[in-house]
Amino acid sequence: MNESTTVPEAEVSAFRASGSVEEKIEKARLELLDLSTRNRLLHTPRAGRAKTIEVVNELAEAMFKTLVVEGKRFTFAAGRLDSGEIAAEEVEEQAAPVDPSDAEFVDQPEVELDAHGRVLAHWDSQLSTRMTSSGLQKRLVDLFIDAKTVEEEQGVNILYLAIGYLRWRAPKTPDQDRFAPLVLVPVRLERSNAGEKFHLKWSGEDVQTNLSLQLHMKREFAMKLPSIGEVENFDISRYLSEIKELVSERPSWGVEKEDAVLGLFSFAKFMMYRDLEASEWAAVGGFQGLPSIRGVVADGFPTATLTSDEATIDDLISPAQTLHVVDCDSSQSLVVFDVQKGHSILVQGPPGTGKSQTITNIIAAAIADQKKVLFVAEKMAALEVVWRRLDHIGLGVACLELHSHKANKRTLLQELRNTWQLGAPKFQDGQATITQLTQARDELNAHAVRLHQVLEPSGLAPFDVYGHLVRLRREGHTTSQVKLDQPTHWPPHEKQAREQLILDLAQRIRVMGLPSQHPWNGVGITDLTPNDRERLIQAVSVQSGALSLWRRRADSFLTELDLPAANLFSDMEHGIQRAQILIAAPAIGKDALTASIWEERGSVDSIIEQLKDSQRLRSQSLELSKPEALEADWTQTKAVLERLSPQFTLNSELATLASLHPLIERVLPDATRLAQLLGEAEPLTLDSAMHVGAIGERASSVPPIEREALIAHIWDRGVDTIEELIDAVEHVQRAKQDLAPVFREPAWSKDWETARGHLATLGTSWLRIFNGNWRRANREVRSQLANPKLPAPEMLSSLDELIAAQAAQRRIVERDAQGNEAFGVQWERERSKPAFMRGVVAWMRALRPLGTGVREKLAGVADRQLATELAGRIRPILEDIRLRLTPISEALVAAEQRPWGEETVLRRVPLTVIKDQTNEFAKAYSQAELLQRRNTLSVESALVDLGLIQQTQQALLALKDQERNADAAFGPLWRGADTDLTLVHAATVWMHENSRLRQLAARLEEPVRALADGKRVEEEARGLTRELHALFAGLKFTANELVSTQPREAKLSALSTLMSRWEGDAEGLPQWVAYQQRAMQGTERGLADLVDHMAIGEVSPDQALGAFDLAYYEALLAAMTKRDAALGRFDGEQQTQTVAHFGQLDRDRMQFARHQVLATHHSRIPKRGGATGPTGLLLGEMEKKRGQLAIRQLMTRCAPAIQALKPVFMMSPLSVAQFLPPGALDFDVLVIDEASQVQPVDALGAIARCKQLVIVGDERQLPPTRFFAKVVGEAEEKEDSEETQAADVESVLGLCRARGLPERMLRWHYRSRHQSLIAVSNSEFYQNRLLIVPSPYTEQAGLGLRFHHVPDGVYDRGNTKTNLVEAKVVAQAMIRHAIEHPQLSLGVAAFSTSQRRAIFDELEILRRQHPETEGFFTAHPSEPWFVKSLENIQGDERDVIMISVGYGRDAQRHMTMNFGPLGKDGGERRLNVLISRAKSRCEVFSSITDEDIDLERTRAKGTVAFKLFLHYARTGRLVIAKEAEDQQAQRVFEEEVAAALRARGYELHTQVGIAGLFVDIAVSDPKRPGRYVLGIDCDGTWYRDAKSARDRERLREAALRDKGWSIYRLWIGDWFQRPKAELDKLIFAIDKAVEHNEGEQLVSGTSTRPVPVEVSSVERDEFAEIGLINAEEDADSTPYEEAAFKVPSRQYELHLVPPNIMAEIVQDIVVVEGPIHRAEVVARARDLWGLGRAGSRIQAAVDAGIVLALRNKAVEQAHHDFLSVPGQVPAVRDRSEVASPTLRRPDYLPPQEIDAAIVEIVGSNLGATVGELVLRVSRQLGYRSTSAQLRAVIEDRVENVVKAGQAKENNGLISPI
Repeated sequence: MNESTTVPEAEVSAFRASGSVEEKIEKARLELLDLSTRNRLLHTPRAGRAKTIEVVNELAEAMFKTLVVEGKRFTFAAGRLDSGEIAAEEVEEQAAPVDPSDAEFVDQPEVELDAHGRVLAHWDSQLSTRMTSSGLQKRLVDLFIDAKTVEEEQGVNILYLAIGYLRWRAPKTPDQDRFAPLVLVPVRLERSNAGEKFHLKWSGEDVQTNLSLQLHMKREFAMKLPSIGEVENFDISRYLSEIKELVSERPSWGVEKEDAVLGLFSFAKFMMYRDLEASEWAAVGGFQGLPSIRGVVADGFPTATLTSDEATIDDLISPAQTLHVVDCDSSQSLVVFDVQKGHSILVQGPPGTGKSQTITNIIAAAIADQKKVLFVAEKMAALEVVWRRLDHIGLGVACLELHSHKANKRTLLQELRNTWQLGAPKFQDGQATITQLTQARDELNAHAVRLHQVLEPSGLAPFDVYGHLVRLRREGHTTSQVKLDQPTHWPPHEKQAREQLILDLAQRIRVMGLPSQHPWNGVGITDLTPNDRERLIQAVSVQSGALSLWRRRADSFLTELDLPAANLFSDMEHGIQRAQILIAAPAIGKDALTASIWEERGSVDSIIEQLKDSQRLRSQSLELSKPEALEADWTQTKAVLERLSPQFTLNSELATLASLHPLIERVLPDATRLAQLLGEAEPLTLDSAMHVGAIGERASSVPPIEREALIAHIWDRGVDTIEELIDAVEHVQRAKQDLAPVFREPAWSKDWETARGHLATLGTSWLRIFNGNWRRANREVRSQLANPKLPAPEMLSSLDELIAAQAAQRRIVERDAQGNEAFGVQWERERSKPAFMRGVVAWMRALRPLGTGVREKLAGVADRQLATELAGRIRPILEDIRLRLTPISEALVAAEQRPWGEETVLRRVPLTVIKDQTNEFAKAYSQAELLQRRNTLSVESALVDLGLIQQTQQALLALKDQERNADAAFGPLWRGADTDLTLVHAATVWMHENSRLRQLAARLEEPVRALADGKRVEEEARGLTRELHALFAGLKFTANELVSTQPREAKLSALSTLMSRWEGDAEGLPQWVAYQQRAMQGTERGLADLVDHMAIGEVSPDQALGAFDLAYYEALLAAMTKRDAALGRFDGEQQTQTVAHFGQLDRDRMQFARHQVLATHHSRIPKRGGATGPTGLLLGEMEKKRGQLAIRQLMTRCAPAIQALKPVFMMSPLSVAQFLPPGALDFDVLVIDEASQVQPVDALGAIARCKQLVIVGDERQLPPTRFFAKVVGEAEEKEDSEETQAADVESVLGLCRARGLPERMLRWHYRSRHQSLIAVSNSEFYQNRLLIVPSPYTEQAGLGLRFHHVPDGVYDRGNTKTNLVEAKVVAQAMIRHAIEHPQLSLGVAAFSTSQRRAIFDELEILRRQHPETEGFFTAHPSEPWFVKSLENIQGDERDVIMISVGYGRDAQRHMTMNFGPLGKDGGERRLNVLISRAKSRCEVFSSITDEDIDLERTRAKGTVAFKLFLHYARTGRLVIAKEAEDQQAQRVFEEEVAAALRARGYELHTQVGIAGLFVDIAVSDPKRPGRYVLGIDCDGTWYRDAKSARDRERLREAALRDKGWSIYRLWIGDWFQRPKAELDKLIFAIDKAVEHNEGEQLVSGTSTRPVPVEVSSVERDEFAEIGLINAEEDADSTPYEEAAFKVPSRQYELHLVPPNIMAEIVQDIVVVEGPIHRAEVVARARDLWGLGRAGSRIQAAVDAGIVLALRNKAVEQAHHDFLSVPGQVPAVRDRSEVASPTLRRPDYLPPQEIDAAIVEIVGSNLGATVGELVLRVSRQLGYRSTSAQLRAVIEDRVENVVKAGQAKENNGLISPI
């Protein structure tokens, strides 16, 4: 669900508008800076609703020393009693002006001094205030809550005690004093329980100067305020005096030294503003030179790619590459993999999907890759949860937390020291683990593939086949009885067709009996019409009677001749030849027999051929269409279809076109009528009709104003001006109402600006009574007051309101003409009705999308109600027509068809044309109903079918033309196209063969008449046999146990019996024919063996389908086993052991990964050095007891050392700007958590410091809001209004997503211990894409979602905007929770800040009444209890979450559909966050139910989702997508196991879960309702679809067990081989689980992570003590060794040594001393000969040796005059003890050696300045002092080292590459 976030105009213009990178950043940066007096740091409000506490009668020095220097705590003292305790006369006295002559006024109070002579009240532990006790407590609670919330949400403490105030005046308001704080002491409010007073304590952070004031003074007044130095040496009195002196020359300016205010002050935006100063980034090439900044701000990420989501993890990542230090599911693994590959990525992390888990692995992998990581999150909790995860596994030592209270320099230095002192981690080599893990993983993956590898074309895998065989075994089918023909070649649909065929045969056999015993057995005809049946049965009856008669006559004749009775027809062969021919003549009638056509042989044959063709075509046509189709005229339909695209289908596009015709007919009259009403004369097109409808819809809502006002031109240009005018009217009316009790009516006509200025100038100062202006103004104002004794603050506030209302009155008068023009007579100036006018404005705005002239049209409508009704009827119909017709029209136009004539654009087609065309399509579609396959036919196929039908029609017409000749030839046999082709063919044959007998047969009615009785009988026998033969042929008789296929060869008795059986079972013939048809189909489809077994009864009808399935699946299993023999060798016990071994190896690999990461981190920690550079400076700071550098300075000067010790920085966006100077540190990877809540401008500083981005968040959760601006800005003065909510702004996540940063979503949901807690979010916001771990508990067990209806709750809509009844119920529930479930963490979320505060107030009271609960309220340090609003709950999770809706019916029981921010844009995102915070239980408290929410009154997405959530909470019902059919098909095995368990009496459910992750079978606990005792996982669909072996074999089960499941893994291979044994094992496991759970509590006491977090301990070497090395001590370098060996000094004088020998001596010298200067080689040779000096001859001789050595490549020369042995690595040597004086000459120092020293020092110290390098290198070379020449040589080499790329320079620091 991708939803765009509403972005304010400023944000859009900053980041998405045009402009360079620098311009965009500068624009966004300027929005951070607020130097107006709204900024509390420039002017601190002390009255009204400002959440501040003014401290009075205290000394600045005393407060500062007590808090900061002495570290003591303060409490607060109320300044006056509550109003109920003050007498009425005291109130009056306080309200009246003070008379200076009053004696009590001038009396001095008694002052008590301490032992030091100081006023005791100034140096005690209490801070005095002006507030009442209750007001003070309320304000302290406000500050406590807000400060704590901001620190949790943004990682910064903004609670300060501001001491000393600058009184100043702005140039624009020179008469108004402003008060800006000067010294800001960071403090915390503390208390141990609700019954204790609040204590104020210094937080330990640096005392701040007012940075915003400094900048403002510098910009506006060119005044530089002093800064605050070290706290230990800070003198606050002197500091304030300096500022006082600085402003002394400015009139009316001053310093209020003793003024102090406790309040919330934020430097966050200012520090970010300063951090984004372009000049600060110039050293790194500016923002344009930072690719990450360019990508986010301007260029985007067009080339960024990620690994495919469908990638198989184990194919992608080997165990050797897997550096996961905590459990990592497949979706997380892909994220970590992509980050390791260097890809920038956006990680969408829905609630509870393990974002912190993923970040932990990302950070660990980065450490292992020697990368530096900046982890940023605004919420302190987000940073801490990752740190805790890393610390639990020993990686916390690599992380530096710089946020909130942890940003303390002493804490920082101690943390760095602790890390530096860590010994090296000890661990064993894990390569064997990796090898074994790889082997186990591959083995498990191979089994999963093997078990679910589909055998094509069957579409089935072994798992499916096993399941079906298990089912068949349960049904009693054990051994296959039949064989099938190539069953492995059948696709699923063919197999299903065979199953249907078998079921049909079985049913027929049940009805007809065994086929082998059927009377008609042997008859082979497969086609039989009712007429054929009647004809054949009649023929049987006739022939049966004829046979009986003939036998009687024959027997009589033979008896008369004393011959035995006839047994065979052949017994009558004597003299029957001619009789047989006559008797066999066809029964076609005398006329046919004598017809002359028989003399034309070709004519009769053509009739027969025509009959064959007609019957063939008709048969084909009837397969494609209904019989009526042959009578229909298809010409027009065919023409219509030819106009359509061949790819169209009748039941889709043609059906759509047909269905549109009635819609067009229905809408056209109404549209025409509406057009007439609106004055539209043009013919209606689809587009114009919709436009007319849109206008008509607004007819009934035309505001009741005059026509001239309705069509006034001001509405075209001045809607915003009119709205301002309405605002002014509302302002005046509201002020009139509010000020009526305060001012008299004449007051409205006076100008009060001057008086107000005089009164405000002196405020409440007691000197005001001496000011004449003040007294006159006071009298003048009070003279107009209804109550002259009104207290001054209230009078001043009311006067301000009056002045503002007078200004509004003036605006109304100035714009009177505009009001008249816009509203006509409804305009009554300030007495006008604002609600009515706003309605008019809203209506006018709604007309803008409809174009111009709309108001004029609507003004002219006579019957507006009719117009609205017509529009309401036609709009949905027209929209439906457009949506359905558009794709078809576009497809036809694209195919170059012209469905609408010449017009190709649908919206411009007249409705009448559409009507006519769709009418033709409707007729064509209607006629197409005669086609059998209309629902699937394409237009192309339909045209082919119509062609066949038309061909058949032509053939039938041709046959009809032959009717006369055919009737003459065949007589009664001829029935047109229905003629029996067999009979007429037989008749034709007889007529052709016996043409000479046609006349005789026609004349002779009884052929035996003229013959003797014997001849007549003989003749009858011949005719009878012919008839019987014809009958057998017609029946396709193939013999049976009685009669063969030849009647002449049959015994007459058997033939009589057969005829009797046929005659007695006339109805059995159709039954037999139908059976024969299906049996033949079965034989053709490879079922011959099964059909034969069924025919003889060896396979009963009830067993037929099972026998078929058994044979089929056994054949498939045999083929699968042949494909992979390992399938048949599966052993469940071994598989279980492999799974367990894999799980242990995977955990071992994870432990080894932790050790790998630790080892990499430790290898980067500086091991040597420490006396110089960043390392030395850092060690020096560690040694200091006080006066350490500030954190920002440490980062500037010690960055390399700090990042080596702590490669991972954990910070908030503010702390990045506060502590990391631009360009001083860079990072390889930036991880931003909860990025949806981080504004882009806040994240820019972090992005600029990093190369790779990992943006983690969730676009469906809270965006950044301006919620916290209310805490420190002007917005805090406003009430928490339903209508006035902080607007959402763009997030860095949304910006990166818009820039094309590739994204990936985390899928596994771990948080919720019951699926109901995430069900609504998953369904509504994540399209059921999350894998949700189901719970073994039901709601009866106390988990999941609960609904508490508070029916008597009342929402105080117009006043406090709270529901106090509901708040009290929630507070009571919190106390009950603290008593009953103290082990479970708790959070409370309210829909509004007002309701949140009401709950807190009620809880305060209850906590004091129940002190026994205080233990709970101080427990759970990692997850403390909270009461928050939905605006700031993101990122929090607790075991139990209580939700207070608050909104409901008011005191009048009226219910609005306004639910605060939930009903605004993005409200659904707030709801998503709110309802997904609970881990174990979520309790919803509401005065309303879902039934109270009327969606007809609101369509806000948040409200719709809220209604669904309430419904689910109340009823537990939620519609969730059904399981896919292919998955249901794979549940056969699970259902069989479930059936076996049910048969044993167990209650269970299958597929328990709601999304992604299901337990196959869950067995209910028979003794304890509310939970499942055992979950059974089979190796089915989930096993196949797992993305990795870890997901499949370990994480899934671990996640289930973490939720409380007991899991039993059931292998289908074992169950198939040993079903009884496996069932017994399973039952034993169930019984054992029941027994184990008897003593267990239903709900776990504490919640855990998805896979339990393992706390690792790391074994290390002993700690290494660290300390400074004295720079003056001898450096750690090798003493210089001077060459000393034997030379041929007695054989040769030095200058006479041969060159070859001299070359060897040179080589030997260089081997010992290289690199060495050539002159030093000469000196060394001289020393070896014992000479004091070397002349030119010696020089020449040595030079000759050097040249020869160089030529022989025995030595090599570099840097002009320095010699070394090839491959010689230069070592740094100490020359302090050398004998040769020239060795210490700077110009004789080898450059290679100096370079080596520089690189070594820079590397070991992680950097050094040039001066430090000069000192350290000179000391390592053995110099005690550094001459100018030596310094120059070393500085020159430093420059060369940098140029050579061996080191880099940054801000004067030489650091390693």
